[in-house]
Amino acid sequence: MPPDGSRDASLLDLAADALTGGKTSRLYKRLVHEEQVATGVSASVDRGEIAGQFYITVDVKPGVDVAKVEAEVDEELARLVKEGPTPEELGRARTDLVAGTARALERSYVKAAWLIAAESVYGDPAQWRERVTVALTATPAEVRDAARRWLTDGQYVLTVLPRPPLTAADTDVDRTALPTPTPTTAENLPALEHATLANGLKLIVASRRAAPMVTMTLAVETGFSAAEDKLPTGAAAMTVSLMDQGTTSRDGLQISDELRGLGADLSVNADDERASVSLSTLSSSLDASLALFADVTLHPAFKPEDLERERKQAMIGIERARQQPSAAGARALRALVFGADHPYGRLTTESTLAAFTRAQAVDYHKRWFTPENATLVVVGDTTLAEIRPKIERAFAGWQRGSVQRKAVPAAPASKAGIYVVDRPGSQQSVIMVGAAAPQWTAEDQVALGLFNDAFGGAFTSRLNMNLREDKHWSYGVRSSVGMDGRGPRLFQVGAPVQTDKTAESILELRREFNDLAKVRPLTADEIAQVKNDTTLALPGRWESIGSVKGTVVDLAYRGLPDDYWSSYAARVQGTTAEELSRVGAKFVRPGEMVWVIVGDAAKIEPEMKKAGIGPVMRVDADGVLLK
Repeated sequence: MPPDGSRDASLLDLAADALTGGKTSRLYKRLVHEEQVATGVSASVDRGEIAGQFYITVDVKPGVDVAKVEAEVDEELARLVKEGPTPEELGRARTDLVAGTARALERSYVKAAWLIAAESVYGDPAQWRERVTVALTATPAEVRDAARRWLTDGQYVLTVLPRPPLTAADTDVDRTALPTPTPTTAENLPALEHATLANGLKLIVASRRAAPMVTMTLAVETGFSAAEDKLPTGAAAMTVSLMDQGTTSRDGLQISDELRGLGADLSVNADDERASVSLSTLSSSLDASLALFADVTLHPAFKPEDLERERKQAMIGIERARQQPSAAGARALRALVFGADHPYGRLTTESTLAAFTRAQAVDYHKRWFTPENATLVVVGDTTLAEIRPKIERAFAGWQRGSVQRKAVPAAPASKAGIYVVDRPGSQQSVIMVGAAAPQWTAEDQVALGLFNDAFGGAFTSRLNMNLREDKHWSYGVRSSVGMDGRGPRLFQVGAPVQTDKTAESILELRREFNDLAKVRPLTADEIAQVKNDTTLALPGRWESIGSVKGTVVDLAYRGLPDDYWSSYAARVQGTTAEELSRVGAKFVRPGEMVWVIVGDAAKIEPEMKKAGIGPVMRVDADGVLLK
């Protein structure tokens, strides 16, 4: 490929966008949407100072003939080389590039990187603008000619098949010396404006004029209801995933096409107790983007063909999770800790997805997506006075509903024990250990964050420094507190370790858990380290409007005051060792831990027995006990 900085390199960027730039792009539409032989496809130009490479990557579905997919890629590439992109494709690619550049330039480190690269390589710090300039001036014929020059002289095809995990390697990297930056307490979360619309929709606006962008999230509290108990597990995620696949007036491809033309991104998401629809758009496209955003939110079509396609994709995702040791361990751990009778312990499986119907999707959307049950957070190049009338017009027909939420039950009694998911031939074991933890409280959150970072959440944490840096048994150990809803949470530790060190690693982790309370509580140095890490990260926490939006959404969900973060650094520095010990005792309870080990049972079980670890029970990747 041509070198970075050349016009042809930028023209090939536009060719790549025509091939895979969105759901209506040539390869995505054909391979993923229509023929459904792939789960994803991308094309890109890897730029280099001397020369580059043009990549097309396809994630082929299991059981599909790879050669057939390769032939279809060649066919679409040949058509692009022969005809070039259409004016519409080029227009979408141009908008994509401008919008992506605007989003990237929100971050100071991106600006610095672009300026340094342009100055050091080309002697002109403004050279980074070359891609935008080419995008704004290129013609379809120019893109076609560039593709003919560079994409017709042969290609190298690499097919990567599933394979066992790689083994760990020794390293000479010295990580004993850490930087010692000066603490800072700077924050830059903008002021928030609040309003409640006539239909009950809560609106929060944070003005940030640094970039010509507006981003917003409509956050809906879902939780659990009496009707929810009758729904198949995974209904929430499936329902919300279908919302951007088509409305009563647009199909999914039209939605994708319109978004690209507007320089906008739209995403949907759902977890155990929250659902959201999010939009990021150029200020100049706000009105049209907002109309599309409201249409997706209020009028999803839930077409049967879209449901079947998403169902198949979700089933493939589940099977992939079972094949990946860490994901398999996490599934089994959650199921064993909470159990099938608790909402948090019910896993999405092929059978639950198969049982999900369109009528259930319609009912779920009608029940939860009501204005008085939602908060719309808007951040960017606007103000409350500017955006409010636009929101009122877009959501004018949204009627109130009736939400009857049920409290999440307490966690069941612990099923502490050692469970093994057999994975013959594994070159390493994955240890997942955890227990049900107390629900979220504002009083504990600062101390909990510091405790988790010091104990296992950060690279320099106690657990990671032990098993990775000292013993060299693991690629990395991490602890976390997940399932951030209104019910009990899950404290867990994940540690991929060498197969021949599985038993020793279990004993070492067990010792760390037991010693924490009295034998070796967190030291003053460990606490000081995580306090500094936390406060030093604050200045960069809200560089982008997207990160500001995420913080405001969480403030609203938790019912926290607008000025919560203004005193955060002081609260961090004022947290005592006693508070960390108190919180640690709530979350690390050695006698209630569930241990899940994913690995080659024939190799690890004899060593575990020899070390006195047991009794050992076999489960599958869904935590189901095997006989």
